[in-house]
Amino acid sequence: MDENQVRGTARHFSGKLQEEAGHATGDTQAELKGKANQAAGAAQYLYGQSTEAIRDSTSDLNEWVRNKVQTQPYTAALIVFGIGWLLGRMRQPY
Repeated sequence: MDENQVRGTARHFSGKLQEEAGHATGDTQAELKGKANQAAGAAQYLYGQSTEAIRDSTSDLNEWVRNKVQTQPYTAALIVFGIGWLLGRMRQPY
C-alpha cells in the first residue's frame, strides 16, 4: 500500500470526526473544515492508488521487456533498430 493511500485514509477519517464534532457542537465552520479534509483525504488516497498502479504497470512492462530481450535478442535488436529508423525518418524533411 502506498504512503499516500494511508495518509489519505487517515485524513479522510479525521475529517469525518471533525465534521461530526462540529455537527454535535453546532459549529458550522468546523463541519465545513471536516468536509474539506474528507475531500482532500479522498483525493490523496486516489493519488496513492494511481501511483501504485503506475508503479506496478511499469514494473510489469520492465519484466516483459527484459524477458523478450533475454529470450529473443535478435528480434529485440531488430525492433529497436526499426524504431530508431522511424524516429530518424520523422525528423528528415521530404
